[in-house]
Amino acid sequence: MQANPSLPEISRLSKLIIFDIDGTLTVPHTTQLLPGRREFFLALATEHKQGKTPSIALATNQGGVGFRYWLESTPPAWFTEKSKAEQAAQLAIYPTQAEAETRLSEVAAAITTAFNIWWPATYISFAWQFKSGSWADIPPGAEEDIHWSREWRKPNPGMLEQAILDTSILPRQALMIGDKITDIRAGRLAGCATAWSKDFFEEVSE
Repeated sequence: MQANPSLPEISRLSKLIIFDIDGTLTVPHTTQLLPGRREFFLALATEHKQGKTPSIALATNQGGVGFRYWLESTPPAWFTEKSKAEQAAQLAIYPTQAEAETRLSEVAAAITTAFNIWWPATYISFAWQFKSGSWADIPPGAEEDIHWSREWRKPNPGMLEQAILDTSILPRQALMIGDKITDIRAGRLAGCATAWSKDFFEEVSE
């Protein structure tokens, strides 16, 4: 990794790197890192010792939480027509808020522990938006919870704007890495530089 020029350049030009999680850092819906991610964080840890590394943040849509709440609170006909066992199996596909928070905390902890770097700030959106553009209901009292805010669901830039604010940098000093067009659009709306995860990690691993 020391011979790779891309990582030092990224470290020098970006004061904050914001990563999507599922499909970008991990196998979707697991804590298992995808190929090339381990090498990146090892190189980052090496650079960190020299005081050259950017801050790291994680920004992830976890709309399955919102979809599950919608199924449970306002079940549609196609769901209620299922047997109890089928309903339970359907719900099990989508995590509860607590389950999602636990998994994402484990991802952050794994990165911190395995590679001896600082704990990444984590930003999570639980809101669910249907393809029609309408939004699923949210739990009572969640109106004041930013994690359920529509502005936080990518491609809206809310999570990224908060990460930039928390890091006290300019938007152009941040880099958004993701595997979906919603990640790239969110980055552009927030004023960040953007990169597709496939291209980014291929460059790091060269």
